Amino acid sequence: MPLPKSIMTARMYLATDYPYVGALLWALRPKETPGLGTMGVDHNWNLYYDPKIDEKWTEAEVVGVLFHEINHILRNHLSTGRAAPFMHCRPFNNKCSKCCEAALRFNICGDLEINPGLLKLGFQLPVEGQFPSKYGLPDGLLAEEYWHKLPENPNQGQTGAGEKGCGSCAGNPGEHEPANGQGDDGDDDGFAASERELIIRDVAKKIEEAAKNRGNVPLGLDRWAHDYLNPKVSWRKELRAVAHRHFNECMGKREYSFKRMHRRQMVSEVILPTIRDFVIRIGVIRDTSGSMGEKDLARTLAETRGILKEMQGELIDIEVDCQVHGTKTIRNIKDVKMQGGGGTDMGVGINHAATLRPKIDVVVVLTDGETPWPASPPPFPCIVVLTQQGSRKNAPSWCKVIQVND
Repeated sequence: MPLPKSIMTARMYLATDYPYVGALLWALRPKETPGLGTMGVDHNWNLYYDPKIDEKWTEAEVVGVLFHEINHILRNHLSTGRAAPFMHCRPFNNKCSKCCEAALRFNICGDLEINPGLLKLGFQLPVEGQFPSKYGLPDGLLAEEYWHKLPENPNQGQTGAGEKGCGSCAGNPGEHEPANGQGDDGDDDGFAASERELIIRDVAKKIEEAAKNRGNVPLGLDRWAHDYLNPKVSWRKELRAVAHRHFNECMGKREYSFKRMHRRQMVSEVILPTIRDFVIRIGVIRDTSGSMGEKDLARTLAETRGILKEMQGELIDIEVDCQVHGTKTIRNIKDVKMQGGGGTDMGVGINHAATLRPKIDVVVVLTDGETPWPASPPPFPCIVVLTQQGSRKNAPSWCKVIQVND
């Protein structure tokens, strides 16, 4: 059956006046769903609509609802996306009453995130839609923030712009959706995950350009585009992964020693060394100079604690400003002291670590980066953790740099 006139008009209007969503708009596959009472989009970008939608809403309201659904997709409100942590079961289970309640609540939260921005752009939305003012809440928050601020039993009779919610694209899969909104491969009319990724990336790039040149990007969508194109990797996870990689390479080694007699020495004329397990020595160089603020010092201390807790090895703590103030093997975080407060030269600490015996295997430098560095790489892998105020521009190419970003 042909699409309702209002939906055809809405697609043409949005593609003309908001061309940055054009690729996604035309990728949606319309599916007539009698009795739905609204519009909704599933994880495969199938657009479900009630054929009597023209009798319920004006053309302007249909435009607003269609753009509303597109926002759910772009903001990753999917039941396997931002909504996932709030579900009782993982993945979402439509037979679990707690999952269904959570999905409905997150759908409302997603609507509260989206709708104020659309109203500010002049879009019209049905009066039964969800708005922060209905709950005495401010505009401009994220769905996750609204989740904690909503009353226990919000007006769940109306989500999105209708009675059945916005679909799995809003974290709230409908009964009419295949596989209840789960899966990533797409059905016969859907798109593969890789194709969807390419379209979303194209939309994000165009939104960034539109946000610079025109004022027709909804509240928060420009922030989404920037975050999508410039994702923040958890620096703690990155540090853990890099550190473990270097540590595991060292742990695979073995040490030979002549301090103990080999168990087969009595039957051999050749003096045989014994083999003992390799104990990794981790050097942590902490910047205690005057340029390091209290938060920076607290953060470096916390990371020292984390390294000490995770790694099974010997940890050598080296305190440095423009000179080395202390070197000690620590087994308890209470042993760590804060000394220094003068100028900054982490090169002094790195060169000092290279002279220690037994040899250091890996060094982690915790600093703000405002420091000279050695001209040549040290004889061990070096990981530099820059505090939030730190700058990468001075860091040498021979070290792995991780930027604190929280």
